[in-house]
Amino acid sequence: MKNNKKAVFKGSVALNALKLLQAKGIQTVTEVLVLFFVAEHAEDPPTLAVITRELRMPFSTVSRVLYSLHQAGYIQYTNHATDRRKKLLTADLSKLAA
Repeated sequence: MKNNKKAVFKGSVALNALKLLQAKGIQTVTEVLVLFFVAEHAEDPPTLAVITRELRMPFSTVSRVLYSLHQAGYIQYTNHATDRRKKLLTADLSKLAA
């Protein structure tokens, strides 16, 4: 019985966190996953290809999510130093705190 209550508690915490993020314009769990993946890799900014491979999501899905996060100001694109075809992604989570 204790494990069931713990699972319900964790689920409600996750649901409350998702509701808070939705209030900030982040609407889907996929957006949350991509945003926090990029944020976790701030020291070595990932590319779109890295995100799709690591999260095992379709390229089109990640591309669309990154576009919406970029429009909302949560993701920034920067040029790769040696490969002009690649864009490095960084996250700006300061809007979540506001």
